[in-house]
Amino acid sequence: SFTTSKAAVPVIDKVFSITEVSAELSGRITTMSLTPKSVSYGVQYSTSEDFSSNMHDVKVSNYVFGLYMSSLVPGETYYCRSYVMVNGKYEYGQVLSFTTVSIFVPEITDVKSITEVSARVVGTLSLSDLYEGAKYGVQLSSKSDFSDSSNDR
Repeated sequence: SFTTSKAAVPVIDKVFSITEVSAELSGRITTMSLTPKSVSYGVQYSTSEDFSSNMHDVKVSNYVFGLYMSSLVPGETYYCRSYVMVNGKYEYGQVLSFTTVSIFVPEITDVKSITEVSARVVGTLSLSDLYEGAKYGVQLSSKSDFSDSSNDR
């Protein structure tokens, strides 16, 4: 008589390339000498720590896996975990969390030296707040709804 080994729960090694709306994770499934035939592996990610809402379930089948998560919300904390399902029963790996990059909006603090044709706009934008690929500027308009704003600076 012999007993088969339990299927290994996949391990999420890291979450990386975190942006405002996406992130990637990589992980692995450690091989076992005897694995049950009715087994599936996956990764779940959610905005709730208990995975009760906004939960996504992605199946993985390779022993080394990667997952690109898109359409995420800027500045939101997400939780992810791996799992193995054997004969309809789930076992979960460690829960990891990450927070997407917040969208930073520069702040105009003052308008000075106003003349008939010019004005000096003063604001703040910290180098630590800059995000690669983002475009920052000042939009000028003579209307409060900015309907005539072709003057992006």
